[in-house]
Amino acid sequence: MLAVMSIRILVLAAACGACRGSQPAMPAPPPVTHPAAPQPRAALDTPERAVAAYFQAGDQHDSRLIRAAFHPTTAIQSVGPDGTARALSQIEWWPKVDAPGAPALSRRQRTLDRSGDLALIEADSRWAGFRFDDLLLVVRDADRWTIVGKVFARLGPDEVVPVDADDDRAIRGVLAQKIAAHADYDPELLLASHLVGCRYTHVDDHGLTNETLSEHAAGYAAHHDAGETDHVSPWRILSVTVRGSIAAATLDVIWQGRRNVDHLLLLKVGAGWKIAAAAWGPAAPR
Repeated sequence: MLAVMSIRILVLAAACGACRGSQPAMPAPPPVTHPAAPQPRAALDTPERAVAAYFQAGDQHDSRLIRAAFHPTTAIQSVGPDGTARALSQIEWWPKVDAPGAPALSRRQRTLDRSGDLALIEADSRWAGFRFDDLLLVVRDADRWTIVGKVFARLGPDEVVPVDADDDRAIRGVLAQKIAAHADYDPELLLASHLVGCRYTHVDDHGLTNETLSEHAAGYAAHHDAGETDHVSPWRILSVTVRGSIAAATLDVIWQGRRNVDHLLLLKVGAGWKIAAAAWGPAAPR
């Protein structure tokens, strides 16, 4: 009996094996594809590469590259048709970057100043019917460079913005007001020369700090309340670059025995020129 049962089991096993062999093979799963990885943070080892990643983000509609190239506090600032300041936060900007559209016909960048861990860069992007002129603040954050300030103007494809000597004089007046605010540690004078949404980025041997204008002014107020002033630190206005409703400036000062450079972005609003973003830090001696 056991021999007969063993034979039946073998026959059934062979039959089942034949049935499995007659079934068609299961198709292999489709390969999993992933979108291209964004620019690694560590690869942004020059200010120019940070700006190039920003260009790539726009052409590829990939906000991940924006998040790699820009500090998350960086507002996208411009002047509206009514002369008011406009500011777009990073989280508001990302969906606009991701929206489909034609890549730029051309892009170029020019470094206006490079001092220590600070860079001031002008960027030009052109499409068939318009172009954008950007002024950018770029700073070193540990092992990479990051964009901490951006003002822009939208222009016609071949529009040439006239140079206005009055704008240069007005901007220098605002810069003199900023310098006076430091000399007296005067928060009210600081506000008079800045947009309230301005952020101050400082880079030094300890890394990067980023403050609102109110936080920066609180430091002034503490000095002022203690009866302190600083009328001895010598300031210089090194350059002013005007591009219609946007501008950039470079200043330096010998402060506490060390040379520091300020890079500033400005907007021409209804109330006149105002500082919209600032970056500062130590630089090589004069």
